[in-house]
Amino acid sequence: MKLTERLEELNNKGVYPFHMPGHKRHMSNTAFDEAYRFDITEIENFDNLHHAQGILKELQCQIGDFYGGAYTRISVNGSTAGILAAISGSLKDGEKIILDRRSHKAAFNACGLRNLHCVYAYPENEGMFAGRMNPETIGYLLDRHPDTKGVFITSPTYDGIVSDVERIANLCHEAGVPLIVDEAHGAHFFLDKRFPKGALEAGADIVIHSIHKTLPAPTQTAVVHLQGNLVSKEKLDKYLSVYMSSSPSYLLMAMIEQCFCLLKQEGLKLTEEFFENINDFYDRAEGLKNIGVVPRRADKDISKIIIFNKSSQKAFDGVQIGRALRDDYLIEPEMVTGQYVCCLASLMDSKEGFERLFCALEGIDDIIEYLPTDEHNNRAGLYENSFFAEKNIESINLREAMDAQSRQEKPELCEGEKSAGFVQLYPPGIPLLVPGEIINKTHIGMIGSYIDSGLMVEGLDDGKLWILK
Repeated sequence: MKLTERLEELNNKGVYPFHMPGHKRHMSNTAFDEAYRFDITEIENFDNLHHAQGILKELQCQIGDFYGGAYTRISVNGSTAGILAAISGSLKDGEKIILDRRSHKAAFNACGLRNLHCVYAYPENEGMFAGRMNPETIGYLLDRHPDTKGVFITSPTYDGIVSDVERIANLCHEAGVPLIVDEAHGAHFFLDKRFPKGALEAGADIVIHSIHKTLPAPTQTAVVHLQGNLVSKEKLDKYLSVYMSSSPSYLLMAMIEQCFCLLKQEGLKLTEEFFENINDFYDRAEGLKNIGVVPRRADKDISKIIIFNKSSQKAFDGVQIGRALRDDYLIEPEMVTGQYVCCLASLMDSKEGFERLFCALEGIDDIIEYLPTDEHNNRAGLYENSFFAEKNIESINLREAMDAQSRQEKPELCEGEKSAGFVQLYPPGIPLLVPGEIINKTHIGMIGSYIDSGLMVEGLDDGKLWILK
């Protein structure tokens, strides 16, 4: 019996809940009354996610089968808990890890918690955003640091750029170390060969998926997959229990189940409709004169729609495109930066939704056409060309920098100082600065540009940076 069916049966029996949660499975006269009916705790016949032996174990096995038979574990604390557990379960305190510098802040936090020595790997540059992680870069660092015990990369990136995970996995395995891939934005790759090859199929040892990012599941739902013998299942399970709530939500787990039931029943139909609609959108977008859409290509996930001003008239930058989409067309994009906007599409987007987006871009295209020619704006994008080129620190102990004494200072006075905290835009949660990094003019300029653009910068306190004393 499916988890959802068993929850429905519980309600139909009229069993009275003298147990948590305090809403007692009913909140009448609210918009969420139906949802409360499925929100329970670990009661008889409903298994325990931290020691799954029954219905939840079966659910995790079924999800693993979707991804080729991997050992799969649910995370109701999102991919953040999955990343923390993957790194903590793969390396011991004080060991060395090669870490993709454009990783989510959860990866840096995991390294700090485990007192790992980080060797940063820098991706190729795409101009507006960070590109693929070059296998040669990983190979070089593995040769230079033979005491490395693990490698962590992000693929696809927040902008949909996919690395050659298969080659990187081969290099890692030749060195006898596990490859962990944050594939949070690629949970849908397994659905169709027209999507990029997934990291599990490419040979990664641990892969983290945020189901809610690209599949029909609610926020905070994720899964972690393990294959091979370089990391033990017991250690992964142990650290998932450390980082995940001891009261996992049955409501979220039931909705995860419903997501994969839907994909099993209607996945083929939904995927065909998705490709028909999104390819039509890309075809039509090629005809826009001033608005550019990063074109389809083999190493980019088609569902990440990157929109920018391709004209010589730069008065309308990414922030203004995002504002126009929100204010004039009631379209909320996934992310807005100084140079571009990212719209995230999924199987659940309708033909009408793609039509609405295209019509909005047509309207903005016309606005740019008639702007005065003497206006110019050069706001920084999410990444500047020099951001990943300036490898001012190759290796660092995050714990030491995070625990060191610190003070605050205005950004413009921090050149040459070492950061004592994380600074990032959210989304996407990729740190511009991490503890211990030397602050340079590029960092200061980008922080100022973000603030001037009205973007939310996390890590500043009253407009000041935390730096090491």
